[in-house]
Amino acid sequence: MLTYEEALNRLLEDAPRVASESAPTTACVGRVLAEDVVARAPIPAFNYSAMDGYAFALADLPAGDRPRLRVVGVSRPGATPLDHVATGTACRIFTGAPIPQSADTVVPQEDVQRDDDEIVLPTAIKRGEHVRKQGEDLNVGATALTQGMRLGMQHVGLVAALDRAHVLVAQKPRVTVLTTGDELRAAGTVAFPGAVVDSNGPMIGAIATHCGAIAEHRHAKDDLDAIRHEIRRALECADVLLTIGGVSVGSHDHVREALVAESVNLDFWKVAIKPGKPMTFGRYGAGRVIGLPGNPAAAFVTAVLFAGPLLRAMQGDVAARPKWIAARAAHEMVLPTGRIQFARAKLEVDDDGRLMAFLLPQQSSGSTVGVARADALAWLPGRGGSLAAGETLRVLALPSQ
Repeated sequence: MLTYEEALNRLLEDAPRVASESAPTTACVGRVLAEDVVARAPIPAFNYSAMDGYAFALADLPAGDRPRLRVVGVSRPGATPLDHVATGTACRIFTGAPIPQSADTVVPQEDVQRDDDEIVLPTAIKRGEHVRKQGEDLNVGATALTQGMRLGMQHVGLVAALDRAHVLVAQKPRVTVLTTGDELRAAGTVAFPGAVVDSNGPMIGAIATHCGAIAEHRHAKDDLDAIRHEIRRALECADVLLTIGGVSVGSHDHVREALVAESVNLDFWKVAIKPGKPMTFGRYGAGRVIGLPGNPAAAFVTAVLFAGPLLRAMQGDVAARPKWIAARAAHEMVLPTGRIQFARAKLEVDDDGRLMAFLLPQQSSGSTVGVARADALAWLPGRGGSLAAGETLRVLALPSQ
């Protein structure tokens, strides 16, 4: 039985890459860059004023306290810039307006005294104050954003500032989420005796979508032929097939048998973790199959720890692997024996600024409540014994949206 790290490495070591495509800058959030975004022009494009005030050449200031300059001309944003400011003069300038070539300093309007067509300046002035220099953020040829980054809302402004209406990004992997079971019904449909509302399908689809994929949900009854039909269909059109349930050893667990019958090359089918031990991974050409357990918490944990990283790696995401960080145990935690437990947890920051982890009471692998209330997974080593309050452990923060 593989360890968590061994299983994750197996998934990611030969993860196939999806193709790339051009996406509008206005719709690139959440997409992974398939190119370096390089500055084709400097940012800022020209020297401009960071304040409303007066621009002049510092060397032109008369000697003595409270020097005076005559105001000649105005520089406005979007207007033709002034070529120069004559010796012994200043120009009125507004925020964002070009600095005249001979000027090198701006004094804010609130720091000067206006006297008809002259201004009286303060004594202590530094050259270059309130002037944004051409190229001080990025020079021509500088790499602004690197291939493999997943673009966030904070990156859109920079992409647009680089005069890019489109960027090259990884295509969204196509995912089929396949649930099985005679007992399942979709939320909002008519109930029947013994029916169970399907929570796994929407949940796993949401995880896939959050990781940048396009997910569709299919369902099959507990019938080998029906399951084979859905698997065959998914293998023809999906980059990744995520099955839920049916990979254990029960008499109605047909998924693993169906995968083998459809020529999926199974790599492994057990991982030494809790919850999520009966997880299957296989390959079919350039496509991949992950068989998730049927219990909701187990399906959630294995999807976050394995399916998510695989989907991110297929897009070339440099941050494909889960990012575990250190936190302190907020209370004593009983450790499992043998298998690592990924417990559902809440994170808080105490008065001293330390990140604290609290285990939720709902740790059953069948609890959707424990999943919904968690904002982190806590890594509990399988060494037995306990972890004292205040000791360090690893946690994986879950995305809030």
